[in-house]
Parts: sequence; C-alpha cells; structure tokens
Amino acid sequence: MDCGPPLEPQACCYFDGSCQDQTPTDCTNTGGTPQGEGTDCATTNCPQPEACCYSDGLCQDQLAADCTASGGLAKGAGTSCATSQCLQACCYLNGSCQDATVADCIANGGTSQGLGTDCATANCPQPEACCYSDGSCQDEAVANCTANGGTSKGPGTDCATTDCVSDIPQLVINEIDYDQPGTDDGEFIEIKNTGTASVNLAGYTVELVNGWGGGAVIYKIISLPDLELNSGGYFVVCGNAANVDNCDLDVSPDTDLIQNGTPDAVAITFNNTVIDTVSYGGDTGAPYTEGSGSGLLDPWSNIPGGPEEYKGISRFPDGVDTNQNNIDFSVRCITPGESNISQESNCITPQACCYSDGSCQDVAPDFYTN
Repeated sequence: MDCGPPLEPQACCYFDGSCQDQTPTDCTNTGGTPQGEGTDCATTNCPQPEACCYSDGLCQDQLAADCTASGGLAKGAGTSCATSQCLQACCYLNGSCQDATVADCIANGGTSQGLGTDCATANCPQPEACCYSDGSCQDEAVANCTANGGTSKGPGTDCATTDCVSDIPQLVINEIDYDQPGTDDGEFIEIKNTGTASVNLAGYTVELVNGWGGGAVIYKIISLPDLELNSGGYFVVCGNAANVDNCDLDVSPDTDLIQNGTPDAVAITFNNTVIDTVSYGGDTGAPYTEGSGSGLLDPWSNIPGGPEEYKGISRFPDGVDTNQNNIDFSVRCITPGESNISQESNCITPQACCYSDGSCQDVAPDFYTN
C-alpha cells in the first residue's frame, strides 16, 4: 500500500501560548491546535493566554476563547493573573462603592455587584431612614431594614429629618376584667388603637405575667391575628365568648384565664418589646409596671348579682395613657369592645343603648341618660 509522502510538520499552538513545529497528529495528541499546512512557528503568532476573571473573584491565565466559553471575563492581551486583579463594584451599607476583590468586599461587609461591574457604572442602593417599633431610627439599606423588622421611609430620607416616634403603633391595654363572682368565666382584655392610623395586629402578642413577690414570670402568651385594627377601634380577647360581649378572640382556658393579682400584669408586645403594660394588685417586676399598680384591683364578690359584679379596671378617660397604671385605670362598669364609661356602681348586664345620632353602645341601663 502506498500511504503517500509523510506529513510535513506545521505550527502547533498550545494553550499556554507556546508553539512547536509538529505533525498535525502529534500536535493534536499533545493538546495543541494545528495551524495549517505550510505554517511554522517562526512566522506564526499563537494566541497568548491572558488574565481571566470569574464571578467568584478567582483568576486564571487562559486563552480568551477558553475564558469566555467557561463563563469568565478576559482582561485583554498582555494581562496575567500575576499582575492583574479581578475587581468588581462593591456596595456598602452606607451607599458607598469601591472596586474591590470579592474576598475584600465580603470581608469589609460589602456586597459584590457581579462580574464586569465597576463603581463608575454601578448604582449602589442608598441608605434610607428605617423606623422601628420602639420609635428608634437607623439609616440603612432597604433590605437590611426589612430583614430587621423595620419600616423604610423611602428614597432620600434619613434619620436626621425623620420622626419615627409618631409611627409607633398606639395600642394600649384599655380594660381588664379578671374577677367574677364564683367561677371566673367572663374574663377579658380589651385593646384599643389610640393612634391615627390602622394597625395590623399580626406579630403582636398579649403576655399574661405572674408578678408574685415583685417578680415577672410570663404564664401565657396570646398571639394576635392578622387583622387591621382601625384608628379608635377595640379588640377584645376573652376566655369564653358566650359570657363576654364583643369578644374578638376566644382563647383557652374558658375559666381562670387571667390571674387575680397581688400583683400580676398584662402586656402587649411586638418583637419582644413591650408596647404597653398594666400591673394590678401591686408592682410586677420590670418591665411590666408603668408607674405603680398599687391599689389597682378588680373588686371581688362571691355573690352573683352583687354590687361588685360587672366591674373591672378601665382606662378613664377612655384610651388615655400617662404611663401611670393606678392613675390611668380605675374600677368602673365594664364595657367590652366599647368606650369606657364613668359609671362606678349599679353595674348590671350591659344592654344596647341607642343614641339620637344613630350610634349604639352596650352599657348598664342606669347609664342611658348620662
């Protein structure tokens, strides 16, 4: 068999940019790329490797074609990883930007903006005023604000010119009836929104606190529902809705839900922060007393229909909070889910009372003409 003349060597380029005159077969077998018949290394310019940057910040010296094919970004002819850095735009919480390696960016608390970015063209998120439930404010990125449970006030805002205090939800414990004649089966806690805006109750809890000996041990936590409570609105938590008018949330147990003082407390919390608290029968341990709860007691009687029935401790005037429990609250006829009234005696089962303006309120009959 005549196999013809042997193949002539030709230029063979390798990935490291070197060149060897080899037969096409030998070139291919050793990982090179034949440059074609009639070529030699003396006259052939093999593609040279250059610095190739990847999204994770790594650098490899590669041919431009190989770099692009593997998802990298070639830095250009004449570059190498020994002398080039793979920089990306790095955005910081204060809104500033720095071209940095991915490792340096992360180490300094920044966020890399991705392969091929730089600060000349990157728009780093600017900090905004972020209001928290306790009225505090921090200038921070929207994502951080939201993740930390705050409310961002919008582009261009800052804490120097933002009032977060007025944004604090104005929820108060407005009325408590924890003691009834015989079995305590008509207990309730009334919450009022005294603010100017509605409040979603999701995330809020009611804590029942044993204050024995001046301590503070939470014995029950009640999670409030995903519900909008309008400005001026009332929300009633009770143990037995069959025995409590206007009960919005019936919880267990049906009897003996709320402890009877000496002392104890009820609090509204959000993100483990006390929004409002009432200590009764004395001073419960911090932070569950505002001022003092000394002398504040739901009167007890073991006689159904007796003079102390249908009484509880109520804020009066309705909703007013001076952060003094035994001043803001006093013993009055109960009005669950309604505005608190001044009536202190002859408290019988509340009945519907219609007024000339068409409004209606459940009150004791003796209060009709007041």
